[in-house]
Amino acid sequence: MTVEELKKECVAKKIYSYGTAQIFKKRQQDYAKKIKRITLLGLFSPVFIGASVASFSAENDVVKFLVIPFCGLVTIFQALLSLRSIVYKWDDEYSYSMTSVAVNTRLTNEYESLAKKSEIEIIARLPVLNSEYQIQEAADNQRNITDSEVRYGMRSALFQYKCKCGTCNNVPRDLNPTNCDTCGNFFK
Repeated sequence: MTVEELKKECVAKKIYSYGTAQIFKKRQQDYAKKIKRITLLGLFSPVFIGASVASFSAENDVVKFLVIPFCGLVTIFQALLSLRSIVYKWDDEYSYSMTSVAVNTRLTNEYESLAKKSEIEIIARLPVLNSEYQIQEAADNQRNITDSEVRYGMRSALFQYKCKCGTCNNVPRDLNPTNCDTCGNFFK
């Protein structure tokens, strides 16, 4: 391979690593919201009942016939949501997403830096970096990345680096979805 081809490979993998980091950053944010909701619901019922009893008394009809049944329903909902989070391993997915963002961001930065180096440095460092990339890519691919997420990651990377999409030939001006099957047609 020529030096220019090696540099193009660095740029391409920089773009893919950045896009993957954005996919897992979005997942991380989504899981963080879900976990916070469960925590809030878990605290809501005891705090609300405690505040109601402290304000009125346990014998108050409002507390007995409205507050306690309402909090019971909230607790049932929270328990079902907690069960779902355990079954779908939201904590594990959140942790993995954090790790993937960190590793893919590091790969992005290293590929970007390597693309600016001399031929000797590129030839020496690229095989090691490509090996790290392949390991991370294999791990990420086991996390059921959807086609929609791939398009979101591609648009994010094309937008970040002001690159033209190979399908629609546009340089994204924003992160809003379009009708392109490479850099659009993803969730909002």
